[in-house]
Amino acid sequence: MSAANPTVIINIAIDTQALFSQPPGPTNGTGIYMMDNWVSSGSTGQGSSELDTKNVQAEEWVGWNVSAIDSLGNMGDSVQISSFEISDGNNVWGTQGYWQAGTGNFQWIAQAQSVGRIIYQVKVGVTTGPDAPVQFYTFDPFLSVVG
Repeated sequence: MSAANPTVIINIAIDTQALFSQPPGPTNGTGIYMMDNWVSSGSTGQGSSELDTKNVQAEEWVGWNVSAIDSLGNMGDSVQISSFEISDGNNVWGTQGYWQAGTGNFQWIAQAQSVGRIIYQVKVGVTTGPDAPVQFYTFDPFLSVVG
Protein backbone atom coordinates (compact mmCIF):
# COMPACT_ATOMS: atom_id res chain seq x y z
CA MET A 1 0.00 0.00 0.00
CA SER A 2 1.04 3.58 -0.51
CA ALA A 3 0.75 6.63 1.69
CA ALA A 4 -2.28 7.73 -0.33
CA ASN A 5 -4.06 4.43 0.41
CA PRO A 6 -3.31 3.34 3.99
CA THR A 7 -4.48 -0.12 5.00
CA VAL A 8 -5.08 0.81 8.65
CA ILE A 9 -7.66 3.58 9.05
CA ILE A 10 -8.28 5.29 12.40
CA ASN A 11 -11.27 7.63 12.65
CA ILE A 12 -11.75 9.98 15.59
CA ALA A 13 -15.16 11.52 16.24
CA ILE A 14 -15.22 14.41 18.73
CA ASP A 15 -18.36 15.50 20.59
CA THR A 16 -17.32 19.14 20.47
CA GLN A 17 -19.66 20.37 23.21
CA ALA A 18 -18.66 17.60 25.65
CA LEU A 19 -14.95 18.12 25.05
CA PHE A 20 -15.07 21.93 25.00
CA SER A 21 -16.79 21.94 28.40
CA GLN A 22 -13.60 20.46 29.90
CA PRO A 23 -10.46 22.46 30.67
CA PRO A 24 -7.88 22.32 27.84
CA GLY A 25 -5.05 19.81 28.15
CA PRO A 26 -5.14 16.09 28.91
CA THR A 27 -8.69 14.74 28.85
CA ASN A 28 -10.53 12.03 30.72
CA GLY A 29 -11.76 10.74 27.34
CA THR A 30 -15.29 12.14 27.58
CA GLY A 31 -16.52 13.06 24.12
CA ILE A 32 -13.78 11.23 22.18
CA TYR A 33 -14.72 8.19 20.10
CA MET A 34 -11.99 6.34 18.19
CA MET A 35 -12.59 3.51 15.74
CA ASP A 36 -10.39 1.60 13.34
CA ASN A 37 -10.86 -0.94 10.57
CA TRP A 38 -8.57 -3.41 12.33
CA VAL A 39 -11.03 -5.23 14.64
CA SER A 40 -10.50 -8.51 12.80
CA SER A 41 -6.77 -8.16 13.57
CA GLY A 42 -7.40 -7.83 17.31
CA SER A 43 -7.97 -4.11 17.93
CA THR A 44 -9.82 -3.27 21.14
CA GLY A 45 -11.24 -0.13 22.74
CA GLN A 46 -13.44 0.75 19.76
CA GLY A 47 -15.59 3.79 20.58
CA SER A 48 -13.28 5.05 23.35
CA SER A 49 -10.37 7.48 23.53
CA GLU A 50 -8.04 4.57 24.30
CA LEU A 51 -8.26 2.66 21.05
CA ASP A 52 -5.69 -0.14 20.96
CA THR A 53 -4.85 -0.86 17.32
CA LYS A 54 -3.11 -4.24 17.33
CA ASN A 55 -1.14 -6.39 14.89
CA VAL A 56 -0.29 -3.74 12.32
CA GLN A 57 2.31 -5.20 9.98
CA ALA A 58 5.66 -3.47 9.59
CA GLU A 59 5.69 -1.34 6.40
CA GLU A 60 1.91 -0.73 6.51
CA TRP A 61 0.59 2.80 6.27
CA VAL A 62 -1.81 4.15 8.90
CA GLY A 63 -4.23 7.01 8.19
CA TRP A 64 -6.03 9.20 10.77
CA ASN A 65 -9.13 11.36 10.32
CA VAL A 66 -11.01 13.47 12.83
CA SER A 67 -14.53 14.84 12.57
CA ALA A 68 -16.79 17.01 14.72
CA ILE A 69 -20.04 15.89 16.26
CA ASP A 70 -22.03 18.93 17.36
CA SER A 71 -25.40 18.85 19.10
CA LEU A 72 -27.38 20.55 16.35
CA GLY A 73 -25.26 19.59 13.37
CA ASN A 74 -25.10 23.14 12.07
CA MET A 75 -23.30 25.09 14.76
CA GLY A 76 -20.05 25.49 12.83
CA ASP A 77 -18.01 23.45 15.31
CA SER A 78 -14.70 22.16 14.05
CA VAL A 79 -11.88 19.85 15.08
CA GLN A 80 -8.42 19.27 13.71
CA ILE A 81 -5.50 17.05 14.59
CA SER A 82 -2.70 19.43 15.56
CA SER A 83 0.09 16.98 16.30
CA PHE A 84 1.18 13.56 17.50
CA GLU A 85 3.87 12.61 20.02
CA ILE A 86 5.21 9.39 21.46
CA SER A 87 4.08 9.06 25.09
CA ASP A 88 5.68 5.71 25.86
CA GLY A 89 6.91 2.51 24.28
CA ASN A 90 8.92 1.72 21.16
CA ASN A 91 9.26 4.12 18.27
CA VAL A 92 7.41 1.95 15.73
CA TRP A 93 7.73 4.70 13.11
CA GLY A 94 11.50 4.31 12.81
CA THR A 95 13.49 7.20 11.40
CA GLN A 96 11.33 7.86 8.33
CA GLY A 97 7.81 6.71 9.13
CA TYR A 98 6.79 9.56 11.44
CA TRP A 99 3.40 11.25 11.27
CA GLN A 100 2.94 13.69 8.43
CA ALA A 101 0.15 15.75 6.95
CA GLY A 102 -1.98 13.43 4.86
CA THR A 103 -2.81 13.33 1.23
CA GLY A 104 -6.10 12.46 -0.41
CA ASN A 105 -8.71 11.44 2.14
CA PHE A 106 -6.46 11.31 5.21
CA GLN A 107 -5.57 14.19 7.49
CA TRP A 108 -2.46 12.51 8.91
CA ILE A 109 -0.51 9.41 7.86
CA ALA A 110 2.45 7.39 9.13
CA GLN A 111 4.23 4.22 8.11
CA ALA A 112 4.93 1.48 10.66
CA GLN A 113 8.57 0.48 10.32
CA SER A 114 9.64 -1.27 13.53
CA VAL A 115 8.13 -4.03 15.63
CA GLY A 116 6.86 -2.87 19.02
CA ARG A 117 4.11 -1.24 21.01
CA ILE A 118 3.57 2.49 21.34
CA ILE A 119 1.38 4.78 23.38
CA TYR A 120 1.02 7.89 21.27
CA GLN A 121 -0.52 11.23 22.14
CA VAL A 122 -2.98 12.90 19.82
CA LYS A 123 -3.44 16.66 20.19
CA VAL A 124 -6.66 18.06 18.76
CA GLY A 125 -7.86 21.63 18.41
CA VAL A 126 -11.60 22.15 19.01
CA THR A 127 -13.87 25.12 18.38
CA THR A 128 -17.55 25.41 19.18
CA GLY A 129 -18.80 27.79 16.55
CA PRO A 130 -17.21 30.04 13.97
CA ASP A 131 -16.20 32.75 16.47
CA ALA A 132 -15.08 30.54 19.35
CA PRO A 133 -11.42 30.30 20.33
CA VAL A 134 -9.54 27.06 19.68
CA GLN A 135 -8.94 24.89 22.73
CA PHE A 136 -6.41 22.04 22.60
CA TYR A 137 -6.85 18.61 24.16
CA THR A 138 -4.67 15.50 24.32
CA PHE A 139 -5.38 11.79 24.71
CA ASP A 140 -3.27 8.64 24.46
CA PRO A 141 -4.31 5.65 22.32
CA PHE A 142 -2.13 2.58 21.62
CA LEU A 143 -0.73 0.83 18.55
CA SER A 144 1.22 -2.42 18.15
CA VAL A 145 3.33 -3.43 15.16
CA VAL A 146 4.30 -7.02 14.39
CA GLY A 147 6.90 -8.33 11.95
